[in-house]
Amino acid sequence: MVLFCILVWGLSYPVTRPAVQEIPPLSLAFARLFLAACLVWPLTRKFPKRIDRQDRLPVCSLGIAGVTLYFGFENFGLKHTTTSHAALIIATIPLFTEMVVAIRSRRRPAPRVLLGTFVALGGSPTSA
Repeated sequence: MVLFCILVWGLSYPVTRPAVQEIPPLSLAFARLFLAACLVWPLTRKFPKRIDRQDRLPVCSLGIAGVTLYFGFENFGLKHTTTSHAALIIATIPLFTEMVVAIRSRRRPAPRVLLGTFVALGGSPTSA
């Protein structure tokens, strides 16, 4: 499953790049969220715990703001840069996340964490 996720994630940039040339970035991001919601919604019917009524609007708002806006900005970036540059920028997220954690917790990152973040940075499948 991990390899499948890596493959799908790595292929999303070369697939999204031509799509944003034809579809506006925010429209594509919203369509992506809508499709994901349609695919995941039937799976949620199997879980006995439901989202409380008062939490539904905040959860939907977070989905729209967090997911749609994130992918909207990513799509906007892909429209204006190359796939390789976008993949390289996205690959820096683990590095910057670990830097923030290290600064906030006042500790040095473990060597394996540093190795993982640099592998993510240098091992992006589309950065070649």
